[in-house]
Amino acid sequence: MSVAAKLVLISLEHKEREFQAKVLLAQELASRGYKVLLGPTEVIDKVALLVKGAIYLHKSQHPNAVKFIRRGNFFCILDEEGGITTPRSTLREFCRSRYSNASSENTTLILLPGLPYLRELEKLPQLIGVEKRVTGWPRVDLWQSEFRGVHGLATSEIMQKHGDFYLLISSFGGGSEARIQRIIQEASSDAWKKILLHRLAGFRMYVAMIEDLCRSYLGENETLIVRPHPSEPIHEWKDTLDGIPKVKVLRDGDLTPWILASKGTIHFGSTAVTQSVVLGKSVVQYRVKESKGITDTPSFELPVNARTTKEIYSSLSAEAGTLTRQLRLAESRMARELDFRSGMFAYKKVADALDDLNGPFEVEELTTLQKVRVKLFSNALWAASFLKSQLRGSGFLKTHLKTVYENLPGGIRVAEARSLILQIEDQLEVKREHRVSNFARNVILIERELAD
Repeated sequence: MSVAAKLVLISLEHKEREFQAKVLLAQELASRGYKVLLGPTEVIDKVALLVKGAIYLHKSQHPNAVKFIRRGNFFCILDEEGGITTPRSTLREFCRSRYSNASSENTTLILLPGLPYLRELEKLPQLIGVEKRVTGWPRVDLWQSEFRGVHGLATSEIMQKHGDFYLLISSFGGGSEARIQRIIQEASSDAWKKILLHRLAGFRMYVAMIEDLCRSYLGENETLIVRPHPSEPIHEWKDTLDGIPKVKVLRDGDLTPWILASKGTIHFGSTAVTQSVVLGKSVVQYRVKESKGITDTPSFELPVNARTTKEIYSSLSAEAGTLTRQLRLAESRMARELDFRSGMFAYKKVADALDDLNGPFEVEELTTLQKVRVKLFSNALWAASFLKSQLRGSGFLKTHLKTVYENLPGGIRVAEARSLILQIEDQLEVKREHRVSNFARNVILIERELAD
């Protein structure tokens, strides 16, 4: 049996970074008549091997992409790497490496962050016959003023709970020297090893700076909140900073309200630099040395590069002129590298690109038995990842790879997605017309509510 509605499968890896943007995209697709399944990559992969005629929207190349396409599906890459974090001098090498195995046999459509990426991919002979579109990133849409109200309640709750704080957004690859050293030993190329060594040197300086900042400069009622990157275990940072006063290690929910609630931000080469500037916050980094192939990116070029802890603290209260200059530079770089224009949205451009795909889109429904298999698998995945996370946390399992349980804190819940969609629709001033239901453990179905 088949249904007329197109089906889009959207995989999710890190909830804190991806959930809101992918729900924003899903509600747009649902308003256009699509049914959207949103869930962890491992479960969405299973669904993609069972259905036919669906569009699978994934963040990168996939080893089973050929199988998905042979099933009669469309495999589309919404590239969420690179963008404003890729050094300009290494863009060509980045694109060649990232799409080295992509071809018309395993890829239907590639949605790119900006025009420089499109130009590089058009030079790759293996991608002849693969459609390529520039859309930007849907998560950047949520930085714009039109969606600022989505974060209002969370921002107020954070400010009430944590008071006056500065936010250090980590992107070193680990919260301890030992972890970063292990990653360096496993580096697959000299170029990657060079980047990791740069991160290790930065990590050491930042840890010393954090202690000096907290002990000598923060006011009586001020604190520093360190937010680890999604790939960095929180417990490592807590151990590293143990004993230092006025510092907290937290990673709770989407990053945007934390930036908005802060008095200023400290960075080391992350996408959050540009995000913080767009949201009107000061951006500071500490003693970053210029290095071609590493720092020739807005993530290192936008912040004030403080030489001392005292300069860090004073720069966190940036003057209006500094913020204006940073914002103008950020918008210029975003226009080039993320196809960013105020009032224009990536989530709509992604939906337009999917609209333009040539069908057929008659989707075969999963049988009752197949649905049961998906539900059993998703339950087993969650239970096994919970057990693995406990073993890793207690030291019985030696791995630096995070589990699904850790990457999706709290899981993917219907109530959370429904609440977010209502907030989005309030901001857009559109009629509430979506239905959100549970498909399997941590997998939700978002579709248009049909009139009675």
